[in-house]
Amino acid sequence: MERDLCQQVADARPFVLADRAVWGNGTGARVLSALGPLDDSRQHLLTAGEGIKSIDAWRGVVEWMQDAGMRRHDVLVIVGGGSLTDLGGFAAATYLRGVPYINVPTTILSQADAAIGGKTAINSPAAKNALGAFHHPVGVVTDVTLLETLERRDVSAGLAECIKVSAAQRSGALFAYLTEHAELLLAKDGPSLMDVIGAAVEEKLRLLADDPFETDLARVLNFGHSVGHALESADQYRNWRHGEAVAIGMATAARTSALLGISDRETCRAFLRLLTRYGLPLSVPDALIDAVVEHLDGIRRVRGGMLRYVLPRTVGELVVLDEVDTEVLVRAMRERAAA
Repeated sequence: MERDLCQQVADARPFVLADRAVWGNGTGARVLSALGPLDDSRQHLLTAGEGIKSIDAWRGVVEWMQDAGMRRHDVLVIVGGGSLTDLGGFAAATYLRGVPYINVPTTILSQADAAIGGKTAINSPAAKNALGAFHHPVGVVTDVTLLETLERRDVSAGLAECIKVSAAQRSGALFAYLTEHAELLLAKDGPSLMDVIGAAVEEKLRLLADDPFETDLARVLNFGHSVGHALESADQYRNWRHGEAVAIGMATAARTSALLGISDRETCRAFLRLLTRYGLPLSVPDALIDAVVEHLDGIRRVRGGMLRYVLPRTVGELVVLDEVDTEVLVRAMRERAAA
């Protein structure tokens, strides 16, 4: 990591935005060994988590950048998981009309998904990622040794995003790898993680190649995210990891597809078995179903009355429907059978 980060920064003056917990576990020392000594004014540490993607936190970051004297050709180095790369990337997009930034993702979710693709955002009380911008990093430095301290729950949640991407890969190779190597991946085996994260990034970039700014809202990378985002918003970002919410969204979509006859029951069971193998949740809690439906209705209003819901036809083929009947969605959310 150190050599790659040094090469990415080159002659720019670095400013570091980092997750406080990550910075203190040895990662900070490694970053500083690449960047050289930084005075305290060029380091800004935050306690990360989905709640940090707020207007107040964004304001705090841009005020720090301004107070520390960051200029347009300096570079912001973001060290942390997906919530911090989302927040930091949005700050970089909006400060001085856009400054360069480098992501050093430290979770599986951020290495495989959040730090890739240039989507930056913060949340509003009404919706997840309601405020954002497309602002691509000048570099992403990925090192699986940074994942060694992750808790099991965060490993599972991060791998949910890899499962999402695998559902769109025509060959089915990544889905098969995730199925066959679950124990190694959950144990944070380095070579296995490198294989999966590399394949997930490659597939994501393939899917984004023709539409990097997502002008077409009918995109298969939203698999699991309609219900997943609605669940996070309904729960006010308190109890679910993002990957866990996406897993519930994928399980709901798989059941919906089977209920509508778009896929067969075996395809549905294949997704539910894989999610279960990684210890991921499969159903929306009863107490939140009404609120999730309300948030889905909000998505419809924003999108001109269409939900644009991604469903699996088979492993490797996802389809996008403009609309799905709410009663069918609720039935799929309520179902508790694992497979």
